[in-house]
Amino acid sequence: MSSALSLVSRGSVPVLQPVTSKVHADDTSPRCNTSSSANGAGSFPLAKPRALAGKRKGKLKDQTKQSEEEQLELDEVATPRKRARKRSTQEHSDDPGKQTPASKPKPSKKQRTSDPPKNPDDDLPPPLARLSRIFRAINTLHSLTCARRDGIPGGGGLVGWDILQKGCEDATGLSLPPLALVPLLPLTHPDLLTLIYTSSSSLSEHLSHTVGGVPLLRPEDDDVRLFIAIEGTGVAKISRKKEEGKARSGGGFFVASTDRNAGSGRGKMTQQHQSELSFSKEIARRNDAFSRRSWGWWEGFLKRHPATPQHDLLDGSSGVVVPRFTDTQLLALEEELEREGRVISPTILNDTDVQPTHAMNVATMSSGSSDSPAPNLVAERPESLLEVMTSLTAEPEYQEQLVEVITVEGRKPNTVEPTSDTFLPTTLATLSALNIPSIYLHQLSSFEHLRANRHLVLATGTGSGKSLVYWCWIAEGIEKGIDGDGWKAMVVYPTKALAQDQLRAMKEFLEAHPILSKYVKKGSPHYVEHFVATYDGDTPNDIRRAIRDNARVILTNPDTLHVAMLPNREMWGGWWRVLGTVVIDELHTHSGSFGSHTSHVFRRLRRMLRLHSTVDCRFLAASATLPDPAGHLRSLVGLEAEASVVAVEDDTSPSGPRHHAVWNPPLIDATRPGLGRRSCLTETAWVARRMVEAGVRCVIFCKYRRMLEILLKVIATDLERAGTPDLKTKFIGYRAGYMPEDRRRIERSLFSGEVMCVVATTALELGVDIGYLDAVIHMGFPFTMAGYIQQVGRAGRRYLDALSLLVCDHLDPVSQHYATFPRELVDGRPEAAPVDPWASQVVEGQIVCAAADGPVDLEVDWDVMSPSGTTEGVEVRDKAERMGWLREQCEQLLIRGPDGLYYVPQGDRWGDRPALKVSIRAIDDTTFLVVNMDTGGILEEIEHRRAIYDLYEGAVFLHQGESFMVVSLNVEKGVARVRQTNVSYITAQRDYTNVDVVRTRARRRCLVDGEPVRDGGQISQDFEEVPLESGSDVGVTVWGFYGDVKVQAQVYGYFKMDPHTRRILEAVDARAMPPFIINTVGTWFDVHPDTVHILPTKGIQMDWAVHSAAHAVMNVVRGEDGGVAHGEVRTECKYPLAERPRPARVTLYDTRPSGSGACRRLFLRLGDLIKQAYEIVEACPCTEEKGCKDCCMLSSCSEENKALTKDGAKFVLEGLMGTWY
Repeated sequence: MSSALSLVSRGSVPVLQPVTSKVHADDTSPRCNTSSSANGAGSFPLAKPRALAGKRKGKLKDQTKQSEEEQLELDEVATPRKRARKRSTQEHSDDPGKQTPASKPKPSKKQRTSDPPKNPDDDLPPPLARLSRIFRAINTLHSLTCARRDGIPGGGGLVGWDILQKGCEDATGLSLPPLALVPLLPLTHPDLLTLIYTSSSSLSEHLSHTVGGVPLLRPEDDDVRLFIAIEGTGVAKISRKKEEGKARSGGGFFVASTDRNAGSGRGKMTQQHQSELSFSKEIARRNDAFSRRSWGWWEGFLKRHPATPQHDLLDGSSGVVVPRFTDTQLLALEEELEREGRVISPTILNDTDVQPTHAMNVATMSSGSSDSPAPNLVAERPESLLEVMTSLTAEPEYQEQLVEVITVEGRKPNTVEPTSDTFLPTTLATLSALNIPSIYLHQLSSFEHLRANRHLVLATGTGSGKSLVYWCWIAEGIEKGIDGDGWKAMVVYPTKALAQDQLRAMKEFLEAHPILSKYVKKGSPHYVEHFVATYDGDTPNDIRRAIRDNARVILTNPDTLHVAMLPNREMWGGWWRVLGTVVIDELHTHSGSFGSHTSHVFRRLRRMLRLHSTVDCRFLAASATLPDPAGHLRSLVGLEAEASVVAVEDDTSPSGPRHHAVWNPPLIDATRPGLGRRSCLTETAWVARRMVEAGVRCVIFCKYRRMLEILLKVIATDLERAGTPDLKTKFIGYRAGYMPEDRRRIERSLFSGEVMCVVATTALELGVDIGYLDAVIHMGFPFTMAGYIQQVGRAGRRYLDALSLLVCDHLDPVSQHYATFPRELVDGRPEAAPVDPWASQVVEGQIVCAAADGPVDLEVDWDVMSPSGTTEGVEVRDKAERMGWLREQCEQLLIRGPDGLYYVPQGDRWGDRPALKVSIRAIDDTTFLVVNMDTGGILEEIEHRRAIYDLYEGAVFLHQGESFMVVSLNVEKGVARVRQTNVSYITAQRDYTNVDVVRTRARRRCLVDGEPVRDGGQISQDFEEVPLESGSDVGVTVWGFYGDVKVQAQVYGYFKMDPHTRRILEAVDARAMPPFIINTVGTWFDVHPDTVHILPTKGIQMDWAVHSAAHAVMNVVRGEDGGVAHGEVRTECKYPLAERPRPARVTLYDTRPSGSGACRRLFLRLGDLIKQAYEIVEACPCTEEKGCKDCCMLSSCSEENKALTKDGAKFVLEGLMGTWY
C-alpha cells in the first residue's frame, strides 16, 4: 500500500510529489464504489460524501478529565490518540531496538464488534483525501487547544503551528512541515483557515501572553513563527482600534472574533453554556464545510482536466474494484492546489501596521462590517511564463530588447519503489512516515553504490533529492552502531549559513525514523541533546564538549575542521575512531586556492582516521556543476587509483519546461550606435517590476554587492513614481555583509512567500532554502558558466515551467557575446574546478599543520601527504619518488626527532597552533562596522578591501536600497558612522590601483623566436634566482619573471551619479583614504623595446595596447586549459583618463595575500600563454575596435573595458613573437 503523495526533498524542505498508487498507506478500507463516472473509467467517481453535517455519530471524549501533568504540556496536544501512543511508548521503552507502532486509542467493546465509521473524504483522490486528514486533525487539535486555554470553544483562536504540529503528525501519520499546509489554502480560503507568519514580539503588544494560565505566545522567542486561526475559534483579523477605554496600551490591536453567529445571540458559545455536544458540532460543522469544498474543487477540476479512460484495478486486500485515476490528473491536481495556495500566501505582520490581504478574513470591531480589502497589486501566477514574456513585448517601453527565447522541454520522473533488498526496514518505515512511497532511480543507484563500498559523487540537478540519499545512508549507519560509541557522520558545508539551514531538515528526517526519533524529539525519555548539531565558529564554548560527547551527526565547514577539530587530537580522537561517513556538500566550491587548502584538510582528516579509526570511512559528495565529478573528488580527498569512486550524473527527477531568454538593452540612439546601449540596471529594474506584478516569484542575481543595492534603490524609486509604493515590500536584498540575524529574517520572509523578488549576489547560489521560485533574472552574465548553471537551478518546480532571463550588460563583452549567440547558453558546460594542493605556498603551511595534528611518519603518511604526477615541473610518480618529495619538504619545514618522526619546530613563526596562522580562504580579516547614528545599531560589517570603496566621507552608502550618508570614518577603530538621507544621487569612488614589482625571485626564458621554452622551468624552493643559461640570445628572446608584487589601491575622491543613467553629476575631491595594500606574488614580462618605440608612430597609445595584451593573456588563463579558478589571478587595468606613468609591462598577480601558487604555475607556462594569446587575437574574426570577449575584452575589467585597442594588442604580441621584425 502506498500513498499517492510523497515528500521529496527540494533543497532542504520536503515538498509534495504525486505518485500513482491504489490506496492510502494508512487506509485498509475500500477506497470507493465500483461505479464509473461520466468522465470515463479513468476518472474518479463524482460520488457525494456519505456523511455530511448533522449525520456524524461520534462524540469527543470529555477534555476536562485530563490530568495536571497533561495540561502543562505546551509542545504536544494530549489527544486520546497521543495518550494511547504515549502509554505504548512507555511500555516498550526498555527495548530501544523495537519499533513502536502508531497506536490508535483503545476501542470500546461496541467499536470492536463493528467496522469503524468511514470518512466521507476517503472517496476523494489521494491528494484531496490527504488534505482532508490534515485539516480534520488541525481542526480538532486547534479547537481542543483553544478550549483548554480559554475554557471557551471558539475563543482566542491563534495557535502556533509548533504547538499543533506533533499532534497533527501523530493523528495523520504524516510529516507536516509548514510548506505542507500551503495546498490547504485553496480549500479553506477565505474564512475557514488562516495562516499567519509573524514573531511573538510582534504580537506580544497586541495579545495577552496567557489565557487561563496557558501561554499563547512565547515572547522571549523573536523568531518568525507560523500561527493558525480557525473560523469560529477566534482570530481571523488583527485590527487597529482606538476607541476610548478599549485600546490596549501596547498599540491598540484586538483579536476579532469571526464566529458566524457572533452578535446575533443565536448559538453563541460561552463558558457558562458550552457543552460537549455543541463543541463536537462546531468541529463537525467545519469538517463538513471542508468536505463540501473539496468535492466542489474536485468536480471543477475534472472539467478542466478530463481523464483518459483506463482499466479498473482490483484491490487484492479487499477484493474491491477500484477506479484508477491517471498520473496526469494527480500531477495537475497537486500543482494546481500548490499554485493556488501560493497565491493565498501566509502574511507577515509587523509592529507598526497590519495590511489586510486576501489571505486574511477581515472584520472590524467598531461597526461589525467588513473592511474593503487592500488592492491586490500582484496577480496570480500565469499558467505559462511565456505569457509574461509575451506581455512584456506589448508594453510601450518595449524596444525589441528580447533577442530569443529557447525552451528546453521538461523531464518526466523515473521512480522505483524502495525495497528491503537495498534499504533497512527502518529506512523504509522512515520513507513511509514521510509519505515517500517511491524514490528516483538515481537515488536508488546511489545507495547501491554505497552498499558496494564505493566513494560516491551525486552530480544531479538542483532539487533532485541528493540530500535524501545521504540522510538515509547516515541514518542506517547510526542505527547499526547505536549501542556503545557506535558510528558517526560528518557533513561538511562550504559556509556556516548553509550548515545551519540544513540542520532543521536533517532533524525532521530523523524525527520520522522509528528508532532514532526518540533521541531527536524533545520530551522523549531517550532524548539526547545535540544528537544532531552544527559545530562551527559560532558554536558557544559551553556546549562544545556536549556536542563532542553526544552528537552522532555534526554539520560543520572546512575552516572549523582545519582550526578546531584536527589540531585537537585528544578531544576528537573518540570521533575519529567511529567516523563512518564524510559528506562534502557543494563540491564545486572546493576549487582554486580554497580547494587547494581544503584538499590538505581532507587529507589530514584521512590521516587521523588511519591513526584512530575502527570503521571504513566513506566519502560522499554532492554537486550540480562539475564536468568531472569523480575525478574532482579523487584529487580533492587524495584517494588512490585503486579506490573505487563513482559519479551518478543521470538525473531522473522531474522538471518542468525551462525557458532561456536573452534580453539586450536597446541602443541609446539608434542613429548613433557609438553611444552604446541603455544600462542593464534600468532594464533589470523594469523587467523585475513587471514580473512581480504578474505574480512571478523571482530572484535577481547581481555580480557585485554595490550593484545589488543600487538596483534595489532604482526599483524603489520607480515604484514610487509609478504610484505603487506598497510593492516595495515585495522586494528584498540578500548578500554577504548583512548581519546574521538580518539574513535569517530575510530567509524566513522569502520562505513564507511574503516577498516576491529577492535581489542577491552569489551568496544565494548555494542551497540555502528560500522556497520555490519561478524565474531567475541575471543582471549580466555571471563570471563563469558554472555560476550560470548554478543560478538557473534556483528556480523551477517539478511540473511548472521556469524562466531564466539574461539581461545583458552593455559593458560586459561576455553578455554581449550571448546576445549574439544565445543558444550557447543551453549548450554550455561548466568549467573545471582546478586544485593544486602541491603549490609551495600551500604546502608550506599545510605540512606544518599536519605535523601539529600528529608527528609525520614518512613510511605511513607518504600516500596522503605527497603528490602523484607533475608538480612545479617535477615528475613525482612511484612510492620512492613521492617519499623523496615528502622527505625534502619535511627536512625544510619540520624538525626530525630521535624516533625518526618529524615535528613542528619551536619558535615564534608557527606558535602553539599553526592552523591559526594558515588561512584556507583568501579573505580579509580586518573589518569595518557601519553604525547607524539615528538608531545606534550596526547595519553591516564590511571587509577592509571593500570599505575603501564604500565608506569614504561623503559617500552614499546603500543598505537594502535605502541611502545613508557616511558622516565619519575612524580607520584606527574600524568604525564608519552613517545617517539616513533622502538624496537622489549615488556615489562612485575615484580611485586608481598600481601593481608594482618589489623583488624578482626568479627568471627564465619563456619564448625564443616565438616558440615556448618548456625545459629548465623549476623554481628553487628557497626562492633564490635561477642562474641564466650560458650563451648569448639568439633571435627574439622573451624573459619571464616571478617575484614579490605590491598591489596598492587608493581612493582620492568620488563622483555623484544618477542611479538610473549612471550619468556623472559632479566630481568631488575627498580626504584621501588610507591605501589598501596587498603584498602578494606575481609573474610578468616586459613589452619588447622596439614595440614601445613603434606604437606612437601607429597612433596607438602604449598604455592602451599593453592593457589590451594583458586582457588577451588573461582570457587564456581563464580558459579551459588555464587551470586557474575564477578570481584567483588578476592583472592591472587601465583607466582611459589616467596620466600617471606606468611601465610597459604585463603583470599577473595572485589575489590572495602571500600568493596561492597560481602565478607560480603560470610562470612555468608563460611562453605558452603568450603564444596562445597571440594566436587568438590574430585569428579572431571580430571587427570591433576594442575587440570582443574572445580576444581583448575581459568581463572582470575594473575599468569597464574602456581603454582597449585590438590593433595595439596585436602589435604587442607580434613583437613578443618576433613576427613583424
